[in-house]
Amino acid sequence: MTEPLIVPINVRALCVNDAAQSFVGPSSDFSAFPAYENGVLKGDAPYLADGVGRYESTTCSVGVRLHWALPAALRHGTGPAGAGPIGFPAAPNRWLVTRVLSLTEGAPPQLKSWVLESDRLEKAGQSDSASMPFLDGDQGQFFRYMGRWTDYDAWQENPAAGSFASLTNTPLTAVGYGDPLFAAYAPNCANVFAFNDDFQATLGQVDGGAAGATTPVDLLNQPHQLTYVIVGWFAQSQRDPLAGLAVDGKTNDLKWRFTGDPPSRALFSGAIYGLRWGPTGDIAPMPPSPQVAIGQTAAQALSALMAADPALVNVADAEFALNAVQAGLYQRLYGQTGWVGKLKSELHRRAFGSEHGGWQWSVIDERASTTSVQDAAGQAQEAVLSAGAAHALSVLNQQQRAYDDAADAISTLKQQLFFDWYRRQLLTDQRVGDNPPWSIAPRVTLESLGDFLATQQNLLAAQVAASGTLAYSADAIGNDGVSAPDAGATSLAAAVVSAYGAVAKGLAPTLRLKRSPAPRFWKPADPVILLNGPGAAPAQRDGRPEDLTADGYLPCRSLSNILNPAPVGQPPITLQVLVRRDFSRLESGAAEAANALMVEALLLDGRFDFLSPAFSAQTRATALAMDPAGPTQAQNAISGLPAPAMARTDGGQPDWVPLLMRWTLNYGRVASTGSDGAPEQLSPEFLVQQHVLDDDQVDLQLLNTITNPLDVSSYSGFTPLSSRATNDLLTAMKAAAATVGNGDAELAALTAGLKQASLMAQSASGFHQGLLTREQTLQLNIVDPLEPMLPLAQNIADAVGDFDGVAPDGSRPYAGLRSGFVTLPSLSVVDVFGREVAVDTSRVVWANAFKRPDGSVVLPPRITQPARLQFRWLAAGSTDVEANGHPAASPICGWVVPDLFDNALVLFDAEGKALGSLKASGDGGQAHWRPAPQAGAPLEPDNAPIDGDVLDPDLNAFAKAVLGGGGGYLASLLRTIDRASGSIIPPDPSSGPAMLVGRPLALVRARLSLELKGGPAADQNWLALQAAIDAAGQPSWNGDRDDRGLRAVRVPVRVGDFKEADDGLAAYFLTDTDGYSQCHSPAAETGDLVLPTSVIEVAAQDKPVTIAMLIDPRAQVHCVSGVLPVKAISVPADLYAPALSRLSVSFYAGPMLFPQDALATPLPRLPGWEWRWRTPVNQAWTERPTAPPPNDRARTSYDPQRLEEGWAVLVREDISQ
Repeated sequence: MTEPLIVPINVRALCVNDAAQSFVGPSSDFSAFPAYENGVLKGDAPYLADGVGRYESTTCSVGVRLHWALPAALRHGTGPAGAGPIGFPAAPNRWLVTRVLSLTEGAPPQLKSWVLESDRLEKAGQSDSASMPFLDGDQGQFFRYMGRWTDYDAWQENPAAGSFASLTNTPLTAVGYGDPLFAAYAPNCANVFAFNDDFQATLGQVDGGAAGATTPVDLLNQPHQLTYVIVGWFAQSQRDPLAGLAVDGKTNDLKWRFTGDPPSRALFSGAIYGLRWGPTGDIAPMPPSPQVAIGQTAAQALSALMAADPALVNVADAEFALNAVQAGLYQRLYGQTGWVGKLKSELHRRAFGSEHGGWQWSVIDERASTTSVQDAAGQAQEAVLSAGAAHALSVLNQQQRAYDDAADAISTLKQQLFFDWYRRQLLTDQRVGDNPPWSIAPRVTLESLGDFLATQQNLLAAQVAASGTLAYSADAIGNDGVSAPDAGATSLAAAVVSAYGAVAKGLAPTLRLKRSPAPRFWKPADPVILLNGPGAAPAQRDGRPEDLTADGYLPCRSLSNILNPAPVGQPPITLQVLVRRDFSRLESGAAEAANALMVEALLLDGRFDFLSPAFSAQTRATALAMDPAGPTQAQNAISGLPAPAMARTDGGQPDWVPLLMRWTLNYGRVASTGSDGAPEQLSPEFLVQQHVLDDDQVDLQLLNTITNPLDVSSYSGFTPLSSRATNDLLTAMKAAAATVGNGDAELAALTAGLKQASLMAQSASGFHQGLLTREQTLQLNIVDPLEPMLPLAQNIADAVGDFDGVAPDGSRPYAGLRSGFVTLPSLSVVDVFGREVAVDTSRVVWANAFKRPDGSVVLPPRITQPARLQFRWLAAGSTDVEANGHPAASPICGWVVPDLFDNALVLFDAEGKALGSLKASGDGGQAHWRPAPQAGAPLEPDNAPIDGDVLDPDLNAFAKAVLGGGGGYLASLLRTIDRASGSIIPPDPSSGPAMLVGRPLALVRARLSLELKGGPAADQNWLALQAAIDAAGQPSWNGDRDDRGLRAVRVPVRVGDFKEADDGLAAYFLTDTDGYSQCHSPAAETGDLVLPTSVIEVAAQDKPVTIAMLIDPRAQVHCVSGVLPVKAISVPADLYAPALSRLSVSFYAGPMLFPQDALATPLPRLPGWEWRWRTPVNQAWTERPTAPPPNDRARTSYDPQRLEEGWAVLVREDISQ
């Protein structure tokens, strides 16, 4: 049988000699939950998150606190991609804790051992034992205590004892009952992965006296040094991660590196040496207060901290540049067209989190990764989808969106149902006294809430039935499929399946129907608090980089690799004999390892005088051998390898292991004008009247005249600290310092001064949930243990299903729209044992995104819940079909080319065919339509009817509006387009001959709308609940709840960005209200008939706004709202490039001297194009070639000559001849 593998673990300790010292308690304490004792109910807290004690202040008994970190491989959860529960590997459930001390110099070591049964669950817990929720049936106790320690000499394995696995049907893991901090925080896992030695036990007498005799020793009142050795194993071998597996020591998922044969099992071991105990004095000093910086992201906070350094304090835009550099954006975007705007937009986007936005369908060709089939020449084959097929694809996406919207609304209703059930249970809370929070809402009672919950269940059931459920799949040839096996025939799911079938049946053999994520919903990220200094130095409990192998594996040892001394003396004596410790009570593998590891611990203890002289010399040699600078001959005295450094903690050094951040943010709302006297009610004009969206900014700014908040509320929470993000950022920053700007000396010096080991950060998690009158907290299953016979809880649980960890909290004002003042009144850091150190918040560094000129700090406006700005192309010629990647549903209605030579607007259809031009009359007062000269077509007079020439309804409407506006409107359009075109530098340089006269612009349409995911997040105040209960009594109630006017708030949106060269918008028209008679453009001048662009206002409750635009399709069009990330859309190149290349150019000329055979005037040559002369003859257009270019041959056919008027037209060269 192969040897066990010794996996190193990190052990930390805290000496507590002051019984009055305050500590932060466990993240969750369930001991106030109901419990029946002899038929009498004890406990007064409801079975809810509100009944759980969270991080409450407590004290600890005097003694030594121990905590060990599970290996990273046992703390890493895995689960299905996308969604589903995360599973964690089983954790060791037996631990041997041994204390080693020498009371006097030269005395033999005194050993005391305990065994921890980590997975023991009991009704009556030991001191400091952690608690967990537990459903015990009728007349039971609805929590259990976890873990139990037993004196080693009295311990025996008891397979029949209640265990975590036997009572919950799952093994104990690093997350315990479901708390991610369970194993990481000592108060959470006392007697599980932590142990408190209160020095009350007797010490086993080792030398002097009979074996097994004990002598009480007072350890509390005398100084001494201690060593603790921890050994862990799995009591059930089948849960061991190495059980039954031939694990490769070089490559394995556990990332444990070892040599030799595959091990039979895993044992876990670590030790802490030289821990100094003193009955008085500060034996565990606290670290100094760290620096604090706050940003919208960790990167922004780090940039703000660095920019505040004296070396950069006077450098303009230092924080902005640092944000760009450390995010890798500067290196990636610098030099691109419009790179500054792209940088602002991307940094703005990173201040948001995202949520799934549903699905959308597209048709792709298996022969190319484009949205339309291309031929061998790269030209789009426009006949791939007929207009009917394109319409069917649009219908499918509309049906899918309706289904996704309904699914989101159902999720909102389920969550609200849970919130209302939660508040019903709160009414049973016996701890609130005579003035409970719900006393302000007298009509909220158990009875009224019961009826209200029943109404909501019926509403939810109806919506679920109307929606149905879709199942997604994929077939063997690459199509994404969809079905609705249990949906009703009239359900939304059935409509999606039907629409899918309509598209699929008409697909060519090479086409595939694919599903992809729709545009995401966005929500504001919680502010990130960054700490810098010794108090924020991460503990690196998984080992420093130098402790691990080069490829990141953890070095492990076999039993034979453990340090052991050679026997000395005659007869030979081993250290095991001197130690005289018997671990035979343990199972054989653990007993052998415990003995060997205890010997090793004594060798490495550093206190050698209790051993014989021979062993004393050996241990000194061993210590020297551990030092790379020591003599290598010392290795001759020992065999084996030392444990990795992370498993040998020096207890003589001050220890501080930061784990949590306790934060408090004070938020002061901005008063909403015009709120009809209700301070919580939002005015529809709140954003547009009290904020400004500057042309060169991507964020709304609160007006400087607003200096005071309406009111101030406090939001607090505990958040685990992390060094991963800051380490990654600082590594990127240091790497960039060597490359950006040919090695910026200031940046390099600044990054060199920042130490990765002293930076930690985390968001103020739950802050925005608090603004929505919710609390982010651990949630329990929906049960009512005090009323087990009532079906209500089970009905609610069945209806709600899975839900996230938030609860209703109506104790603060609702803020569905965030815009207000913020301060950080208090902040503290909590270490792994629950010690708390206050952080100085008087000199917080706030990121520029929060700061105002007067020194105040504000949170820029955000929609607090997930939302999105929809900006979608509309297919040409349709009022309801959205554009997709196929030419049959292209958004291009036609082309408008400014002819700067003739002061006209030339119109082309979507395919690039010339239709005619809009030109002012001689006196400039009128505008008239001049049809394009088409070879063989009848001659039409100027100002002929336009309808027969322009068939697209929007291009037709545009042309008629220009004619109706007269020459002044036309001249204004020409000037505006010319100015706008000069600012557009598209990333796609492709063009056609039309650029000879002016920049071709596509006439396109789009719809703009604001959407809230699942509808508005409702106010969870008790009065709002009472109003909902009242409203539900009306037959017409549809589940609508109070959102304090959020849906009516008008969000200003800036369409197009004149100052950014990569934005293609030249002008736009609000066709819903003005048609094409009023043009807006960012390039308009004051006093012109074309108006400057103003923001377009959209509200969640409004219908989408239709916008017609003149754009350079080679560039994107941007929408900037500030409250959401910048939205940009573009026309696929294969929809505009063919037409753009076909746009012809025609020049009116005359009178021209025309020889007998061809026009002799020299004209420029363009490869692939040729000039033709078109002139009216007998009321029809005739076409003749122009004269060939000059050559070395004389021409004599100049007679007869005549004067003609006509058009020089550039057409594609006929290559067939």
